[in-house]
Amino acid sequence: MNHSKKNGPIGLIVFTGLVLVKVLSRICFFFLNPIPLLFLTIPSLIILVCYVGYSLWWVKREKDFTKIYRANIAILCGAIALDLITFGWQKFYHFQFNVPLGMLDLPFTEIDDVSLMWAFFGRSFPFIVTIGLLEMVGSLFLLFSKTRALGIFTLLPIMITILSIDIFYHLDFGVIIHAVILILALFYLLFQDFEKIRDFFFSKDWNTSHLLSTGPVIKTTTRFVIVFLPLFLILLRLPRDKNPQLTGKYQVQKLEINGVDKKAKSVYDSTLTRVYFDVANEIVFDFNTTNNRFIGTYELNEDKIIARWRYPRKDIPPFTGIVKIEENRRILSGVMGNDTLVIVLEK
Repeated sequence: MNHSKKNGPIGLIVFTGLVLVKVLSRICFFFLNPIPLLFLTIPSLIILVCYVGYSLWWVKREKDFTKIYRANIAILCGAIALDLITFGWQKFYHFQFNVPLGMLDLPFTEIDDVSLMWAFFGRSFPFIVTIGLLEMVGSLFLLFSKTRALGIFTLLPIMITILSIDIFYHLDFGVIIHAVILILALFYLLFQDFEKIRDFFFSKDWNTSHLLSTGPVIKTTTRFVIVFLPLFLILLRLPRDKNPQLTGKYQVQKLEINGVDKKAKSVYDSTLTRVYFDVANEIVFDFNTTNNRFIGTYELNEDKIIARWRYPRKDIPPFTGIVKIEENRRILSGVMGNDTLVIVLEK
């Protein structure tokens, strides 16, 4: 049974008009930028009112919802396809995932969430093209009745992933709303054939429906083990942070090398200025710039610490000494190569 025909025409007409206007306004804003958004909002509202009014007038005149139903479903599919195919071509020609080159040289902590996400995706052009192709192929499937369901199942995972990225990387509210509208439209199309889809996914007639000819207890136990064994193995590796009392980023407040105070006088001095203690016992000595640093791992046994380096070379002498933990300070005292070091750290 078709749920839209059962529930009446008004909801479908208004929703289709909303999707159509949102898609057209988004595309116009992209191609006509920097046109003020207000100049698109007013015409969009006029188009929406005219579309809904004309469609309702047509239903009242014809007294047959079948024609307007089919027309609205076709328009809905066309609007979604037009929008996502446009997004696909934008990816091909570098209109998405572009970050200024100067920003790419900044540390991660200085880049906002949106730019960081765009930089990650923009790092691999083949990956961007793959996403664009999937959007375009799924949209093409959507335009034909025989492949419409395949198009919906192709596009839904993509759109849900995009919506998750939009939300958790704090994109503009309008971008999130746009993704929500497209997802709702895809689910609307999906539920036009709810019974068929339900029977398809929950049928007992598949060749793989009866793989184990065993009792229910063995089946349930096997499923339980498959689900919870990975979690059990992960829990055996906890805690991930072995030394939470050290973990953090520290500024070097005082540095003594062989009893002599050292301090960076300019950005060009290669003096130790920051120390990082990270999870998995990672340690970094930062010498006034991210381009000059030692990276390695450390071992802590009570107050004794030894740090072995793997970057930029493995033959760098390890730091061996003791660590004193105070409220907001950590004091490292030890030897590195031929030098005696005292490093006072503060968060």
